[in-house]
Amino acid sequence: MGAAVPGCWTCRLRHKKCDLNTPLCKECCDRKVHCHGYGPKPTWFDGGLKEEKERSRIKAAVKKNFRLVRKMQNQARRMDKDHSQISSPTTIRDQEIEKDAATSSLRSSIGPLSMYDAETCELGTENAERDLGPTKSVETEAEHPRSQGETPISNDMIFDSQEAWLFMHYLDEVFPWQFPYHSSYSQIGNRGWLLLLMAKRGPLYHAAISLSSLHQTAISEDEYEKKEEALIKHSRALRELCGFMSSQKPLENNACLTEFLASCLILISCEVFRGAEHDWLLHLDAVSSLICNLSPDQVFESNSSLYSKNINHTSGTSEGANPQSHASLTFLITAFIWFDLFSCLSTRRAPQLPYKNWLHIAGLNTADLMGCENWAMEIIGDLASLLSWKDEQEKNGVLSTRELARRGRGIESRLKSGIQSLNSGKLLFESQTGWVTLLFALAAQVQLNTVIYGPIPALPEIQDAVSRTIETLRERPKAYSPRGTVWALCVTGCMAQPPNQPFFENLMTGLIDSSAGKQEPSIAESLCLKWEYCDEKRPYCQNCTQRNDTCVYMAPAPFVFAGKSERSGRSSPKITRDTRSSSETSSSVNSYGASPLNLAHLELELQWITQTHKLFARDEDTRKVWEIPVLQEALCSPFLMHGILAISALHLAYLRKDERQAEWISIAIAHKSTALALFSEQLHHIDESNARAMMSFAGIAVVFSFASALHCSSSDDGPSLNALIDILILARGVQTVGNQAMKFLRHSNFAPLFNIIDPGVTLPDDVLAALNTLNDLNIQYGQQTEGHDAKSYELAIGTMKELAPFTYAEPTSLTLVGGWAIRAPPEYLEGLKNREPLALVVLAHFCVFLHITRENWCIGSWGRRILGEIVLSLDADWQRHIKWAVVQVLR
Repeated sequence: MGAAVPGCWTCRLRHKKCDLNTPLCKECCDRKVHCHGYGPKPTWFDGGLKEEKERSRIKAAVKKNFRLVRKMQNQARRMDKDHSQISSPTTIRDQEIEKDAATSSLRSSIGPLSMYDAETCELGTENAERDLGPTKSVETEAEHPRSQGETPISNDMIFDSQEAWLFMHYLDEVFPWQFPYHSSYSQIGNRGWLLLLMAKRGPLYHAAISLSSLHQTAISEDEYEKKEEALIKHSRALRELCGFMSSQKPLENNACLTEFLASCLILISCEVFRGAEHDWLLHLDAVSSLICNLSPDQVFESNSSLYSKNINHTSGTSEGANPQSHASLTFLITAFIWFDLFSCLSTRRAPQLPYKNWLHIAGLNTADLMGCENWAMEIIGDLASLLSWKDEQEKNGVLSTRELARRGRGIESRLKSGIQSLNSGKLLFESQTGWVTLLFALAAQVQLNTVIYGPIPALPEIQDAVSRTIETLRERPKAYSPRGTVWALCVTGCMAQPPNQPFFENLMTGLIDSSAGKQEPSIAESLCLKWEYCDEKRPYCQNCTQRNDTCVYMAPAPFVFAGKSERSGRSSPKITRDTRSSSETSSSVNSYGASPLNLAHLELELQWITQTHKLFARDEDTRKVWEIPVLQEALCSPFLMHGILAISALHLAYLRKDERQAEWISIAIAHKSTALALFSEQLHHIDESNARAMMSFAGIAVVFSFASALHCSSSDDGPSLNALIDILILARGVQTVGNQAMKFLRHSNFAPLFNIIDPGVTLPDDVLAALNTLNDLNIQYGQQTEGHDAKSYELAIGTMKELAPFTYAEPTSLTLVGGWAIRAPPEYLEGLKNREPLALVVLAHFCVFLHITRENWCIGSWGRRILGEIVLSLDADWQRHIKWAVVQVLR
């Protein structure tokens, strides 16, 4: 008998492909059958009577659901047919000609109704008639159409007691839940348009009543009855929207467009409130496809064709000039821009709407509705685009980290400028808009660094944003609620380190306690999952044991290079010629149970032991550590093994300039990508068990970055000032690792790496004079320039002076290059990122030592090329301070 089909126990029983969603799979949820999950084998799964009984029960449930769905589809078709019969032939022809792709997209998303809603037809057949109340049927309204400008007749204003209660509940409770920062004093503060549209008892009214009823299920004691009633009303709302789309064209006039957009907006809220992860995307995609066919001029210009059609024939005036219409569409389009941008960050797709065009429209201010200013929303949209671009490049295997960093720097510059302007404002905490915008901007800063460098909580930029977010939340006035900032809290909270995690956990718990919806609990669960670290206990880790999950480790071999790890889901490096041949030649061995030999990897390990490890040594004691103990750590740390193989492959590509050079470079890049991904995951939790491996890999990553720019890049994409700054930022990760486990490392077999012994070489007089002059310049500049951090620059210069003897003792030594990069103060690097003149002058002196080390194959032309950029970046007054460096490098 073959192996069981992987999936939930229900799908296994039905022999269906399972999508493996947790806690319940979509296959079961769509068909309204009980999903037995992925835990231990159920007792009824015995191959006997119990199993047969359960199979029969599931079949019956599937058939029942199918009949309900088919019944609903037939009802929808009959409704469409009735509409077509009462419409004039001219209207039918117009509909067939003018119905565009956006309308088709909408109808495909709402009809036939979702399986979830189809079930309500049978649940509430009797109640459906009562639910109609005094509302006129669609057929009646079609027979007696009202002109667009006509006031609804009095019968439409009649509510029964329950509907009146739900109507007011929506306006008083649900609307503030949807838009917690809506300002009644803004241009879109008047909700009169909403009341007028709802009074017409069209699809918007029924959607609002549906959402209001659904909201009641969370606060009612009789939850089951309320939920059944809410589902009936939700189905009614979808039917009404289907009928509306059959009889109207959303682009015909502003009234139809407003009703259509408002109805879809509330239906999206229904799906979000129910805790649906992706169902709301159907409505959003339908709206996006329609809005993309519009231009701001079409929507907001009073003389546009969209409005000119909408004439009140009684008064002869154009409704397009009505400021109420302008306000309603501004409100709705603002809301959909918000939904679109944040949906992209959760689904990792590019924004569907041309958000830049809309956000630059005068009068469209997202802060009036959502509390966050336009400039921050535009940056968040750019972040979503950057993330989508990165995913696409990674998928195609052509991601350039340099291009990623370049794009990220542009966003970072605008983000810092915006945050600085908020902080400089005297009324930051007196304005709720400024307070909310700052929270979103800080979250965007966390997201940006995560996209560029990976999810590394220890990054100073990320921790700075986390700390400032906590400070902002603690200092907020009591009147300010964080309810509308859930996305920002989740993004920032996920990167909080253990000391700050209780703050976010308590904050989210408070939001859950005061929330009637299902959105916050699911986000809070995700937040806690982000904080769960694997203790790597075997055979089963503690987290999986507590959750009763299946615990699967990577293969027990020292490292895995073929196939995919069940845990990480990452692809292994591409199989090369040597890899294939070794697998083929070892097939006979495999038949006896032995692991296959990978000759390419064995060759790289040999290269490490014989030559490559010496790159990192400054004396015999440190060489011994890098030779064997580091390799031993790699046997149980896959990311370190991938790093060793990557730098060894790159070294071979340099040494063997033959037909296999390109192949070794390809192997190096593949191992480097895998290593960085695995390394980023480990940065969440550094302790004694992985500190040595983390420290070793961080040093390898810095050296690889220098070397790969020379040997893996085109002539236009080699060493540059931007690339060097990226390396310096990466090198700070080494210091972060070391600081977190320094006491353990100093008393381990890695202790020689931290025992720096003076090489006994005296620096030349001109070098000492140049560095002393540089230090004097720093002191003088600090006295003349307010805000200059002279101590950080002094530390950077002092470290260079301390390590310089190693370069003169052994010109190819990387001790100064790597040591200065690792120990460069964050404040100095910040100045370097901002291209401050003195920071560039200090770097110019560093280029002298890079140039002395040029015979090392990893360094080469780095010093000369960076110094050339610095000369072009400085004006004449500052260039005179780097004359010594220029003479040393260019002579």
